[in-house]
Amino acid sequence: MRLLITGGSSDIAYAMIKRRISMGDEVVITSSSEARLIQTLAKYQQDNLPVEGVVYQFEQPGFNEQALEILNKKPIEAIILNAFTRMPTYKRTHELSFELINEYLSHNILGNIWLIHHFLPSMVANKFGRVILISSVSAQTGTSLYGVYCTAKAALEGFFLNLAVDYGPDNILANIVRAGLFKTSRTNMFWRRKSYQEKVAALIPLGKMGEPAQLAESIDPLLSYSSYITGSIMTVSGGIPLMGPTGLK
Repeated sequence: MRLLITGGSSDIAYAMIKRRISMGDEVVITSSSEARLIQTLAKYQQDNLPVEGVVYQFEQPGFNEQALEILNKKPIEAIILNAFTRMPTYKRTHELSFELINEYLSHNILGNIWLIHHFLPSMVANKFGRVILISSVSAQTGTSLYGVYCTAKAALEGFFLNLAVDYGPDNILANIVRAGLFKTSRTNMFWRRKSYQEKVAALIPLGKMGEPAQLAESIDPLLSYSSYITGSIMTVSGGIPLMGPTGLK
C-alpha cells in the first residue's frame, strides 16, 4: 500500500511509519517546510526507513500542489491525517483574539480538507481508498483551555463521517481514531513530571499513559484491503473518558 502520513516528524507518525514499512508499505510524509522535510527524511534514513516526502503548508494548501501532483503518478491509496498545528497560547475562548481563532480553524480544518479533496479523484477512479483522521478524545469530552483545538477536531470528525457515507460505494473507507494521553515530545512538558504521571495513572482505567507504538498498532484493521470498517470512531486511550474513581481520593 502507498500511504501518505501528514506531520511526519511527530512521535506518533514515526511509530506508524516504522510499523507500516515493516508490513511492506510505501510511505510518503509531509512537512511544513523544505528545511524541516530534509531534517526529518535524514532521521528516517539514519534509521534505515525508506520514506519519501513533500512540503505541505496547511496555511496555504495550494502552495505545493505541483509536488502533490507528482505523487498522483503513483496513486496514494491511503491517507492518515496526523498533523495539527500547536495552539500558540492556552487561554479560554474569550481571552483569544478572533483573528487567532479564525486563523487556527482555517489552517487546521481547511488545510486538512484540501488535502483529502486533492486525492479523492484518484481514489474514486481506482475504486480504493483508506482515509484516517487521528483525532482526540478532547473532541468528545472537551479539555480546559483547548476550546479551539477541540472545535477543529470535532469539525473534521463530522467531515470524515460524511466521507464514509458519500464514498463507501467507491470502496473508500473513512475512519476516526480518537487518541488519549500519549508519551510524545509534544506532551513531555507534562508527563516528564513524576507527579503528573502518578495523577494521570490514577485516573486512566489502564493505569498508564499510552506509547506511540500502541496507537500505530490500532490502525492496522482500518488500512486492511479487505476491511469492512467505515464511519467508525475508535478510541485509543487506555479507557478514557471512563475513569477510575479511586484516582480522585
